[in-house]
Amino acid sequence: EPVVTSIGSFGATGASIEANLKIADSDPNNPFHHQYHPQHRYPKPGENFPDWTIDWNMEFTFTADPPDGVNTAGWGDTQLGGTYRQEIEGLANDTIVAGGYFKLQRASPVPVLNDGVTN
Repeated sequence: EPVVTSIGSFGATGASIEANLKIADSDPNNPFHHQYHPQHRYPKPGENFPDWTIDWNMEFTFTADPPDGVNTAGWGDTQLGGTYRQEIEGLANDTIVAGGYFKLQRASPVPVLNDGVTN
């Protein structure tokens, strides 16, 4: 189960959302295990194989201005964004670190979908 933590009000400058996703070695969604390389298969009972559990940490931090420096109509109203950073442990000897920018576009100002609609 992913663990999501919110720090501050969603979309407020400096507020952040942190998420941690742990993918167990035995999870069928673990991307390390596949049929194209014999060392990347699931181990048989009793076999001594490395543990390929993946620990994926993500952090999204909202900024007052577009993080790429491009002024966009609707920024702060229909658009929010900021910086993104992730760390992935378990796929390599060293922790993989990546980051960049993210933007969210509001699809609709309607607070409740299908409000008052009955079947």
